[in-house]
Amino acid sequence: MNDLRRTARLAGALWLIVIVAGVISFLNQSVHPRLAFAANQFAGLCYLGVSVLLYELFKPVRASLALFAAFCGLAGVASGAAADSLGQSNSPAQGFFIAMVFFGAQIISIGYLITRSTLIPRLWVCC
Repeated sequence: MNDLRRTARLAGALWLIVIVAGVISFLNQSVHPRLAFAANQFAGLCYLGVSVLLYELFKPVRASLALFAAFCGLAGVASGAAADSLGQSNSPAQGFFIAMVFFGAQIISIGYLITRSTLIPRLWVCC
């Protein structure tokens, strides 16, 4: 049980780093584009770590769905990084929207796995 807590806390810490790096990237897009690019790439790297840790956490619940969620995380980071690297292309926003589709699929999958897991205590309300 202690191992699961450590994994969950590490995933939460990496998620927080992803959020902070994303905010730094967003706020510095026009002022310091190189910093924004570096922060965005660092956030993507940390997000890969989050995806792997979530897979490890939810593999006992349903391995195939946890693997699908991890794949969506990997595909989302890859498409986002490709869109960011090709920022001079016709429509970099298209790559962002593709990454968001993968992110949405991952989040829905993880949400389902959370409801099926025993990691979070159940709160039953009697009618």
